[in-house]
Parts: sequence; structure tokens; C-alpha cells
Amino acid sequence: AAMDLAYWNPARAAFEVVPAAYNVGADTGETAVGIASTWTPTGATALGDPPGPAVALGSGPSFVGGAWNVSNGTDGAAALHLTLAPGNGFLFVAPGTAPPTSAYQWLPPTGPYVLAPGTYSVVALAAHFDPGTVTLTLPTGGAWANVTLTADPATGVYTPLWAFSATALANLSSTCAAGACTLWSDEPGPLGQPATGGPSFPWFGESNDFLFPVFPGIWLAHVSSANVVAPPPLSVLPPPWQAAASSRLGIPASNALPTYFYDDANLTITEGTFSNWWFSGGYLGPAAADAAVVLWNTTGSRVTNSTFLTGGEGVYLYGGSGNVVTG
Repeated sequence: AAMDLAYWNPARAAFEVVPAAYNVGADTGETAVGIASTWTPTGATALGDPPGPAVALGSGPSFVGGAWNVSNGTDGAAALHLTLAPGNGFLFVAPGTAPPTSAYQWLPPTGPYVLAPGTYSVVALAAHFDPGTVTLTLPTGGAWANVTLTADPATGVYTPLWAFSATALANLSSTCAAGACTLWSDEPGPLGQPATGGPSFPWFGESNDFLFPVFPGIWLAHVSSANVVAPPPLSVLPPPWQAAASSRLGIPASNALPTYFYDDANLTITEGTFSNWWFSGGYLGPAAADAAVVLWNTTGSRVTNSTFLTGGEGVYLYGGSGNVVTG
């Protein structure tokens, strides 16, 4: 998608493309992740007179930086077609060949990804798989790459557990029989915390600029007949680059990632101990991002025999029908 950035020139009584631009600006009260922003030299036509540069938006990493006519600006929009196996793992990317951990940004599950041409480092992660890394060069015409991780149950659950299809759910489940899968408590790895025996990556403890969690811990979408039994405790620390700000704002030293069920049916969630995200806008009113467990447009499901340790919201239900919460 293209986005024009223009201003009104009263002398000409017309819009003109701004002379220089960054992809960040004043606080609007909104936030996003997984949206890439670069630019093309001649994309603006709707408002600009004469035509000029335009922002190019697409699925990809949310890097912060300059666009046109600034010293650190990017140039161009290329497509990266990147495939990960297993498909419900996580991809993070940063510019360069040896970037710091804080430079990496998350890639959404579905590409192609929009980036400026250049060299990038990619980290691929999935629970029960060894981490993988790859360095690639992205030319103007785009590039294709595949990353296949090696199964290793000893790594434990060192990433969130996401599944947006029956196939992805089977990748996470202890057993699947007669169309029903059971997600059982696994050996949790150091999710976003200092390693205690497995790989550790701090990105999953990130919060956005309004201190809501960026990543849910368990997220099942568009699945049915799943049993979530004694799910692993997915606690996180703030990443080092957010630790000082979190401390000043009174955020606890550790937090718990929420559990989301979106557009699901006939689920059973049982024997869980859930803690919500402790900085909670829920103190000011209900907010799905702060609840320990969210059932969104989910039907015929049960939350039973579970414990909630919460300073804000325990269970948040929106839409759907026939859901039951019992002790």
C-alpha cells in the first residue's frame, strides 16, 4: 500500500509532498507492530502536485528511521519472500550482519515482507526446535529464502505458543486423536529471561509504547475441539532496552503473557494458573490486552478448574456464545 505525505501550500493553493520525512511522528494514541514502512521516489500522485516520494507500507518489521531527504533514510521497497518450517514459529530481522539484539523486529506470519534493499540478519525460533539464523542480501528485485528448523524437544517452550490452523495446533500438541488435540503443560524454557538451561530471547517480553504486551503467550485462532491442559507459565522480563523505562513507571520486574482464543469453538481450558499482564489499563476500564485469558468470538468453550492471580482482569469474553467459566 502507498501513503502520501503532503502539506497545504497556501501560496499555490495546492498540496505538495513534504520535503523530508521520517516514519515516526507525534503520539496519536495508537500503536502497531508488524507493519513495515519504507518509501519509493515517485509514488505520490493523489495529493502531491507535482508527484513525488511516497511511503510504502506492507507486512514486515516495524523499523524506526528516516525516509527521503534525511541522513539515515532508507531507499526503495523490495519484497522478501521468506518461508519458515514449522510455520507457526517466529521470525525476527535486523539490518546488517551483526546487529545488536535490540535492533531486531518481528516479522508477521504472512509475507511477502516489505523492506528497503540491503543486507539483513534473520533469527528463526520455535518451541521444541533449535533456533536458526541466516544472513541474506535483499536486492531491489526482491529475494526468496527458506528457513527449516531442527526438531529438539530438549529446548522446551522458549517461545509463545501460537496456532492459527489445525495443522499448526498439531505442531504444538502432546496428542491429537479423533480430531481433538491436547496442548499439555510442557517443560517451559526461559521465555524472554536469562537462560537456565535452554535458549533465551528477550523480544517476547517487549511492551508497546502504551505498556501493553506485544506478544500473547498462548494464542489459538480458527481452531476447534482443542484441550488446553495445565498450560506452561509464560513469564517474561522486560528486555534490557526497556528495563529502565519500565522501572521508572513502576512495572514489576517480571510479567506474565496473556492467553488468547480468537474465533475458536469447543475448547476446554483446565488446570491452569494464569497471571495477567500486571500493568493494566483494566484499572481504568476493561481492555482485552490486559486480561489473563481472552475468549474473543469463541463459542461452546469452557474455562474450568483454573486459578487466576490478577491485579486487573482474569477472564475477558467478547462475542461468541455458550461459553462457561466454572471453578
